[in-house]
Amino acid sequence: MPVVLVVDDEPLVRRVVHRVLDKAGHDVLLATSGTEALDLLRGGQPVDLIVSDVMMDDMVGPRFVAQAREICPDARVLFMSGETPENLPEVGLDKTRTAFLEKPFAREAFLEQVQTLLADRV
Repeated sequence: MPVVLVVDDEPLVRRVVHRVLDKAGHDVLLATSGTEALDLLRGGQPVDLIVSDVMMDDMVGPRFVAQAREICPDARVLFMSGETPENLPEVGLDKTRTAFLEKPFAREAFLEQVQTLLADRV
């Protein structure tokens, strides 16, 4: 069963994403910040997919993901943001094994991105 790490500083977003992923049959880990998520990964928790907000209080999502990939290099990434990618050039979204979904999004669009990324695992 795929393990998905959800990293978002908004409690409502974490709850909704957790519920959708859980109902779809995924094991879900939750983190309120990039720092907390890195601690989980450093603890040896393997993940198949990271679902991360782009803008968080402690660090931007791409910075978190760059550090996370040092620990878990094969993890796929789905970034979420209320901004369009064009409005986020300063965060340097990496397109390698990565997708982007603008908030708010439909449950079906979210699950489609998750399935696409997980199907693309090496």
